[in-house]
Amino acid sequence: MLYGEKSFWRTNLKWISYYLKSQRKKIPAVVEKTAKHQQAEKEVAKTSLYSWKRTLEGHRRHVSDLIKDGAEKQGSNVWRALQEEIRDLDNSIRTLEEAKDSGVDAPGSPRRTFEVLRTALAETQKRCESLNVDMGAQQDSNNALVGALQTGKNTNKDLLDQIQQQTGKITSLTQVFVSLLPSLNALQPKLR
Repeated sequence: MLYGEKSFWRTNLKWISYYLKSQRKKIPAVVEKTAKHQQAEKEVAKTSLYSWKRTLEGHRRHVSDLIKDGAEKQGSNVWRALQEEIRDLDNSIRTLEEAKDSGVDAPGSPRRTFEVLRTALAETQKRCESLNVDMGAQQDSNNALVGALQTGKNTNKDLLDQIQQQTGKITSLTQVFVSLLPSLNALQPKLR
């Protein structure tokens, strides 16, 4: 090898090394982007599968109920109802396929799911506000009841004080009566 060739390879190796290092920084971003894209596709597939499952399960339950009802009613009008259910199932499957093929937001698509979640959030916030108002009213009622309870306790305390005073008066009057009883007994024969 000539000196020039060594220099050529050394320069190229440095350039290749530099290029690989620069690409190494980009690789995680590319992998992350690919992973996010795959995750999004996975979510779309999961929601689509869930829509299919929910649709088929609903129709299966309905057919099962029709068959049970038919067994109980000896088959009256069951055949017609089963045919209608199969037509409904066929229409549901066609709708799901068209939504998938046309790219329209299917009932389980992420955009549709976001709208459902946003609507649910708004409804939940309204319920929370309503519950907060109810809780405020309950707290006001509770405060009124606490006030009434305190008033009742104060009234009971006053009544107990009056009872104790009157019990003391009754006790003293009873003692006076008991002390005067022998005198009354002695006067009683004279009054007759």
